[in-house]
Amino acid sequence: MTPVHWVFYVVGVVTAFLLLGFASPRRFQVKARRRLAAKPERVWPYLTEPRRFAQWYPFVVSCEPLEENAIRVGARRHMRLDRHGQPGDREEVLAELEPMRFVSFEHSRERWGERRALWRDGRLELRLEPAEDGSVVTGSFWFDGVGYLGRMFSLLFLRKRHETELRQALANLEKRLVEEGS
Repeated sequence: MTPVHWVFYVVGVVTAFLLLGFASPRRFQVKARRRLAAKPERVWPYLTEPRRFAQWYPFVVSCEPLEENAIRVGARRHMRLDRHGQPGDREEVLAELEPMRFVSFEHSRERWGERRALWRDGRLELRLEPAEDGSVVTGSFWFDGVGYLGRMFSLLFLRKRHETELRQALANLEKRLVEEGS
């Protein structure tokens, strides 16, 4: 390849990345749904009680309430995270609550060591519905990519990673409920 070809190649790659970052959406959503063989009354505490959250959500080492009444709109909680040996943390606020039906949490900016995550304004929504043989949990996670790079990484990688984690969380929840017994 001649030097002129290399210049065109590099300019083309840089242009493609800039266009990808510019054209990427600012807000992303991932969604997962799982049928559980447990009644909603057994599932609900895992969705709302801070200390139970770490028992089923990937990378959450601990989830500690920052207020006495942790299951009310506006209640804050602190999460310690560990992604393959890399420690992190974030705070969440319980944003919406419909007892035994729906709960959502707004995330503060997540940190991994000294670095901030390439996404922000996370919102985890968990919907619980009774089913004939137990219940169905639907999880949605909304987030914004930070700047061009964050939007590009969100489009190419983070969206899929968050979806995988949400699916794993619901699988872990099912496993936890089975271990606990009917």
